[in-house]
Amino acid sequence: MTTSTSSKRTVIDYTTIDPFFNFKLGKVCHNMANTPLEEHTHPNGIEITYFVRGEQVYTIDQTSYTIKSDEMFITFPNELHSSGQHPKDKSLFYYLIIDKDLISKLLFDPLESKHLLDSLLQIENRVFKVSTTLASLFEELLSYSTSSSPYIKTRIHALLNHILLTIAETNQAHISYEDTSMPEVLSYIEQHLDENITLEHLAQIANLSEGRFKTKFRQDIGMPPREYILREKIKRAKELLEDDVLSITDISYMLSFSSSQYFSTVFKRFTSISPLEYRLNLQNAPNL
Repeated sequence: MTTSTSSKRTVIDYTTIDPFFNFKLGKVCHNMANTPLEEHTHPNGIEITYFVRGEQVYTIDQTSYTIKSDEMFITFPNELHSSGQHPKDKSLFYYLIIDKDLISKLLFDPLESKHLLDSLLQIENRVFKVSTTLASLFEELLSYSTSSSPYIKTRIHALLNHILLTIAETNQAHISYEDTSMPEVLSYIEQHLDENITLEHLAQIANLSEGRFKTKFRQDIGMPPREYILREKIKRAKELLEDDVLSITDISYMLSFSSSQYFSTVFKRFTSISPLEYRLNLQNAPNL
């Protein structure tokens, strides 16, 4: 485990338990935005990333994908990927890097193993919604790394099968989660970023109690409503920072932050740099 003030990371290499288990499982918690993820590959390995909370932009071949909570992102063997110019965002997620040769011999029946591998390699939607039970399954798999059970290898094998089959079958089901069921709420937020938006008022728009609204919003949008509002304010702030006439204090009050200091704190939490640094980067960027 590695820990810093901004991040906490646990990574288990299961070949230390048995060479057959050629895979790694990691759990990462970023308490604030960090420097971008550099471009890299996983030779012969499929990487599956599951977000519990937060949001992240990843890039493959200059195409960007945004992943939110309860969504999964997949990259294929030897495929260059990174977060591009986007910082490693404030988030909690698990990632599984597994050698495709292991998948090809993982199940009891060789034909079923081949079908599982083919199903994973043929996934077209790089980002897709999955069951929230995956978080507990990944957590259980992490716990097996320190278990003294005499059957631990069998447990690891069975649980890994379960996780991969769940992912493959969920993707094949083509379940659509596009309808957020609350377009009026999102529209209101977009049009009132210059105000102090209250959850009470948003719940009224959605015709829900405040408690039910917070639960429903997170299910549909992938993050708590307060975090969504802050993220939208920061997106608007980035646009406003392009205008040199506006001071950072002006922008903070235009977006209804209580102070420029608080605005700067929130901005850095989601971008890894201060508003001033962001503006300077814009000014120093080469004209294409």
